[in-house]
Parts: sequence; C-alpha cells; structure tokens
Amino acid sequence: MLKQAAGPDRLPFVGDADQIAGDIRQYQDMGVTSMIWDFLRQTDDLDSMLGLMEDFSTQVWPKV
Repeated sequence: MLKQAAGPDRLPFVGDADQIAGDIRQYQDMGVTSMIWDFLRQTDDLDSMLGLMEDFSTQVWPKV
C-alpha cells in the first residue's frame, strides 16, 4: 500500500488506502465475494508482513 495516491494509469489494488478500498468496492459491485491478499510477496520479513497486514486492516478495510 502506497502512502500517497497513485496516478491515473495505476493498476487495481495499487495506491493509497482510499484507492484500494474503492477497487475492492468495484469488485464487490461486480459480484466478487472473496479475495485473497498475499502480503508475503511484498516482503520476506515477518515483522514487515505483519505491519502490512495491520495497515490493511486499519486503513483499508474500514473504508470498504
């Protein structure tokens, strides 16, 4: 998750918390009911991965 918003040509699920939450809502609107998030691909450090998971749960998920 980036701290700042990504540009207009960004990929889905890349950007700040608002953009990622918006992407999740768009997929929900299309009928998607389950998603799998792979935090391990972003780092091989356990503490960093847990930090990413916490950021997602506190910054992104409440906006969905």
